[in-house]
Amino acid sequence: MDKSICFITALFGNDDKLDVPGRFKRNPEYDYFLFTDINEECLDVDWDVINIKDHPEIIKVSSSVRKSRYPKFMSWKLLESFGKKYDAIFYCDAWLTPDINKNWEEFSDKMKNNDFGFLQAPHHIKSIRNGGILAEMTLIRKAGKDIQHSMVKTRSYLQSYDSSVNLSESQYYANTIFGYDPNNETVRKMLDEFWSMYATEEITHRDQPLWNFLLLKHNVKPINMPTDLFIRNGVYKKRSYMNDIRTQIINILIDKIGAEHYLEIGLGDAYNFNSVSCKNKVSVDPCISDDSRNSNPTFKMTSDEFFAQNNQNFDVIFIDGLHHADQVEKDINNSLRFLKKNGYIVCHDISPTSEAMQIVPQAQKEWTGDCWRAWVKIRSTNPNVYMFVVNADMGCGIIQKGSQSLLRLSMECSELTYEHLNVNRKLWLNLVSIDDF
Repeated sequence: MDKSICFITALFGNDDKLDVPGRFKRNPEYDYFLFTDINEECLDVDWDVINIKDHPEIIKVSSSVRKSRYPKFMSWKLLESFGKKYDAIFYCDAWLTPDINKNWEEFSDKMKNNDFGFLQAPHHIKSIRNGGILAEMTLIRKAGKDIQHSMVKTRSYLQSYDSSVNLSESQYYANTIFGYDPNNETVRKMLDEFWSMYATEEITHRDQPLWNFLLLKHNVKPINMPTDLFIRNGVYKKRSYMNDIRTQIINILIDKIGAEHYLEIGLGDAYNFNSVSCKNKVSVDPCISDDSRNSNPTFKMTSDEFFAQNNQNFDVIFIDGLHHADQVEKDINNSLRFLKKNGYIVCHDISPTSEAMQIVPQAQKEWTGDCWRAWVKIRSTNPNVYMFVVNADMGCGIIQKGSQSLLRLSMECSELTYEHLNVNRKLWLNLVSIDDF
């Protein structure tokens, strides 16, 4: 017997960094699905787990955030492909669960009897409701959930898509929870349109600006949704997407030069590698650290071993391997040998924020090593490159073939201390803000 109501949520990426779903009591008359790319045995949940990591729409987008948006907005199409049809579909973020005591049939009927069968709550922040899309884009940037480059690109994209839409319109809805009638043609067309735009990756990974843009474009308003329909009984792991700044920088550089060949030194848990969007990707890691033991690099070896046998050139190379100055220096110099003329090298962890985190050998969990020493040495010895560090995510160093004025140091790089770095950080690293990148 077909069930009339379905609840869905989604979790994609590294399971230890994601929201933790809460336990809840299910109504046997309804279905409950969690769409994911995580192995089911890693999830202790009351949802029915559906792994869609190999779905064509999941494969074609780069980041885990974007992957999660496909089931979030296109679950009706996924469910129909499984032969399942419903009168109503309700979505909630994974740290929320549906309240079994609510009258879900009532809200299902409301959607069914409305020309635009979509149920949603207005944004909880008044200034966002009043200021609309541009107000939230400003907040996204200030809260570190995306970077200025992405905001500028999103605004340009939306304006070119339909310049008649007022991006400051006083209307804004939140996407944390919502419900819809999957049989409503207007809803289906808008959700299809959302995904076709979102999957281009030409806009921010934050989904609310685009969805609210489409609401304005089509001149429709959702039915008001009470926020107490769902219970907060899971764990919301609030994290700044500025932690993913290295990935965003890499993807910006790939997009800038139309890169087709990408190399990553130091695969780790593969989160960054899997989120990089490039036609041909190669990874190198000996898989001896705790976070890389279960990874599957293209070449399971040290970077020295890889470069000794490599004969391929790359457009973009990301260095995040052994965080010891002598090794970082070797990785940079080897990378320069195989870097295409207009290519980029990106080095992570160049700007430690405390003395303890740069001590070698590693003395604490949050650790950058002394990568900065290698950076300063090359800044003082190689005039044939151009180098600067984006002041975010512990310092993302960017190197191009070109020219630079050499630093003048009063001592050997091996004798430099963290105090020296702190006093001379802006000059030595050639530090720029993320907004100036």
